[in-house]
Amino acid sequence: MAARPQVLTLLTGPAGIGRTTALTRTHRKLADRGASVFAVRFTRGGDALPTPFPSAAPPSAERVALGWSLIGPVAGAWQNEKVADRAAAAAAAALVQLGEVVLLVDDAQWMDLDSLATLAALVPKLRGTGVRCVCAVRTSADSSRPEALAVLRDLRGRDLVDTVRLAPLTRQEMFRQIAAALQAAPEPALVDEAHRLSRGVPAAVRDAVEVLCDDENVRVVDRSACLARSAPRLRPPRNDQMVQAVRGLGELAWTAAKAVAVLHPLGPAVPALVAQVLGTTRAGAGPLLDDLVRAGVVHRGRAGKEWRFTVPMVAVAILAGLGPFERRHLAATAVDAVWSGSADCPDPDHLADLIVDAGNLVERERALNDLLDHAGEAPRSRAVRRWLAAAVELTTERPHRAQVMSMHTTACHRNGDHEQSLSGALTLLDEYADVLPPGAVQQLQVIAVHAMHRTGDIDGLREIAEGRRGWPGGPATALVTAAVACAALDRWRRVAELLVPSRAVWRGHDSVTADLGDTISTLAGLWTGTAGLEELDPALRHLWRTGDPAGDRPADLGWRLMAALVVGESDAAAKILAHTNPEADLGGLHLPVQAMLALMRGEIDTAADITRRSVATAGDRFDSAHTWMVMSAVWVLAIQGHVASARTLLDKAEETAPPLGHLLTFSRAVLARLLGDTGQARSLLHESLRRAADRGLVVGLDVCLRELIDLDLELGDQLAAERGLAELERVVAALPTGRAKLHLLLSRAIVTKDERTADACLRLARHRTQPLMRGLAIVTLVQRGAAAPENLVEAYEIFGEAGALLARSVVRDEMRAAGIAVHGRREVAAENERLLVALAAGGLSNKELAAALRTSEKSVEGRLSRLFERTGYRSRVELTTAMINRSYEPR
Repeated sequence: MAARPQVLTLLTGPAGIGRTTALTRTHRKLADRGASVFAVRFTRGGDALPTPFPSAAPPSAERVALGWSLIGPVAGAWQNEKVADRAAAAAAAALVQLGEVVLLVDDAQWMDLDSLATLAALVPKLRGTGVRCVCAVRTSADSSRPEALAVLRDLRGRDLVDTVRLAPLTRQEMFRQIAAALQAAPEPALVDEAHRLSRGVPAAVRDAVEVLCDDENVRVVDRSACLARSAPRLRPPRNDQMVQAVRGLGELAWTAAKAVAVLHPLGPAVPALVAQVLGTTRAGAGPLLDDLVRAGVVHRGRAGKEWRFTVPMVAVAILAGLGPFERRHLAATAVDAVWSGSADCPDPDHLADLIVDAGNLVERERALNDLLDHAGEAPRSRAVRRWLAAAVELTTERPHRAQVMSMHTTACHRNGDHEQSLSGALTLLDEYADVLPPGAVQQLQVIAVHAMHRTGDIDGLREIAEGRRGWPGGPATALVTAAVACAALDRWRRVAELLVPSRAVWRGHDSVTADLGDTISTLAGLWTGTAGLEELDPALRHLWRTGDPAGDRPADLGWRLMAALVVGESDAAAKILAHTNPEADLGGLHLPVQAMLALMRGEIDTAADITRRSVATAGDRFDSAHTWMVMSAVWVLAIQGHVASARTLLDKAEETAPPLGHLLTFSRAVLARLLGDTGQARSLLHESLRRAADRGLVVGLDVCLRELIDLDLELGDQLAAERGLAELERVVAALPTGRAKLHLLLSRAIVTKDERTADACLRLARHRTQPLMRGLAIVTLVQRGAAAPENLVEAYEIFGEAGALLARSVVRDEMRAAGIAVHGRREVAAENERLLVALAAGGLSNKELAAALRTSEKSVEGRLSRLFERTGYRSRVELTTAMINRSYEPR
């Protein structure tokens, strides 16, 4: 049996934790059951104001008069216990007559002493009655007086008080709150950033979500919200409750809070520097800092050696709201203190930010050197572009300015700021090329081409590819830049035509031009299948040489891995990783390469998450790896049952006109076939092959032809399948990679029904240690009568481990048709429900659902009706919302 609640309940927690919200919920609940509820809020000055909580009916004048006025303030109650006791007795008698009564007191930390004395005398008299009091008290408040603490200790000692401390939101609660605000599931990095800023305090969570989602810091892809910028731009929230609470401490305390927002990382020097900023003594600044600590705004640790904002979002909001001169003045004060040795800043990133903010208020030459040194030490820092942009403004000599501008442009390029990288590259090429080394000129031209592609300037790319736009750098540089532009336009045959005959020209130039020419001409040979067997091996050795693993740079590693993975050389990719320095940071690789590696290892969910992040950040869409990544993700999401997600990724990828675009046409065909439109699927597959032929491309045709051959057999067109097999043999002869050989064996086995070929196909599939491909091969062989149905058990387990519910459903149907037992009736029922929910929440029509599930529309209607009846959801919209915030659970 639950213990009876005490007369007085204290609802505690810091500012913004949700005390008023909790009182509002309590008010609504009590009012709904007919209790008499009196609500009052205390102001900082100790005044008691009647408080109609949101969504509650305003109290009548009589109820206001009968409410808190029965309790206080009663003059002299604090000094005279008899006065307090008489007032409490009269209040108790009046309140008890009303039956169930609850007094709700907000901001009770500011209650005047007379009212506090009356309340302390009243509480014991209400024991055993229907009257309760709930007081919301801000902890660490500036009015947490010793007198109030003494009263509470006495009441607790008499077992008259319950204390409920409101806890910050958990990460799961934050996930759901962010999901509700964005109508999309936030990625872990977004939840982590919101938690870092808010510490889980609800008011700060709302502000953090608001500022993070402003200015395209967050992008939604496939109902997933991803941080699109590595360094979000933050501005003051529109209705910042927590900053307003700091302002309420008074003008001097507010000024001190602004200073501490800038200075707090300087630790022990904070009091002296705040005093300097305020133009007072350290003794004069001390009480203001004490006010901030008591109010819970600032935490002072290690005997004053450590200062930080209790909720970082408060500091962020204060900083974002500072005026330009105010910010420069505070930053300059901090920088001068560090440079003079009177303060220390253990966070070098913060010091660099302070130097940027200080601008011309600090010594120029030292500021420039410090910014350049730190940018070199932290090239992947979130703020490196900001530091380098400031460094550019501090340079005066033209050659030095060109060098720093190049560093800034490269940083923008690396971080996906395409507009800024294009602007910087064009400025440098137009105005500073004469003072830059040839390699830098080549790099800037490539950056410009990448940025033009990513910003959609197709006409500009054509001008460069056709030699109609002249940039400084000489013939070798122009040739390689034109080849890069052709690659961006998916004209790989033209890349080879430009670079192969002129190899002596660009190889004799600077190392940057020579290395880039080698890489892109090798890729052209791979993509078009023109390298030939005798040239392919040397080309691959150049691309993924393993001579000195410790000397491999992430960028070089990325190109080699990308090529190996796209052409289907998983063994070569594994060899590259095995010979890579174990200390190498694979997180520095392009996101598409990371996604493909995850897929190769069978880490399906990781691959899907990385793919969404790459699309959200407008990542490496110039790279062929991006196209292959999306194609792979579309297939994986489809077999998992996330068909709508697959469509979304495909739609976004097609907007960018990426290289190897025929692979996206292939993906469109896969989705059409899955949803039962075999005619559209066949047409799209032929379109994919035509697009590749127009561009002279061979890469990926093994995948397209394998799918077309299988579809032709499904439609009963044996002659078309045989023609496709002959074409696939030509493709494999041109590009004989491991994946292509597997697809050739698979296609030959299902066309000829040759048992030995099917066995060879299965052996190769198992050797390649790519589980999803092995599962696909098994199902295809069994469906076309080229392998024994008993192999389906292996595929069923593979798809189960990958969470591929739709593929698993197909295999289950095949197993039942072959008389193979499917164990785990409850597990199967749960899987079927999760699959139906995933498909229905994705917005598929009943016809599409029926095609995907290989059943009738009438069956789908019945299953959906039973699902809604069983789960309590009334529509697909509610089901989708539950899927987004992860509140759906099979019942």
